[in-house]
Amino acid sequence: MKNTLHAIYLKTDTTSKSLAKNALSQLILKILFYYDKELSIDEIKNEINSLLRSNVNKDRIEDANNLLVDEGKITIDNEQYQLTSSRKQKINIAYQEYTNRIFRIIEKFFSPVKSEKTAIRNWFETITINF
Repeated sequence: MKNTLHAIYLKTDTTSKSLAKNALSQLILKILFYYDKELSIDEIKNEINSLLRSNVNKDRIEDANNLLVDEGKITIDNEQYQLTSSRKQKINIAYQEYTNRIFRIIEKFFSPVKSEKTAIRNWFETITINF
């Protein structure tokens, strides 16, 4: 999942500042979903910097967090950020749909091969990210 998050951000960040903020917001949502707990701004920043292998300014992360709070996608309590239950549910549905779609693709196009489905799925995900 971390590689997927990395690829998504890189593909949208270079277009404009507005898209960069939106991409950073999506990355924050996915990080909060992945960890499934409250995270501080520093924990979010550390995870973003680890994923992107660069140093994203804390102000940019705070701006993206504020956008998400204003949109009602995350909440903040005692300087800890957390997904709203409705946003968590939407991301979970999207993740399940993605997983099911990949399973159907593998079944339809790769079922006659003798390779493990896990290996095929990992390969397919890598190819999709690179594409």
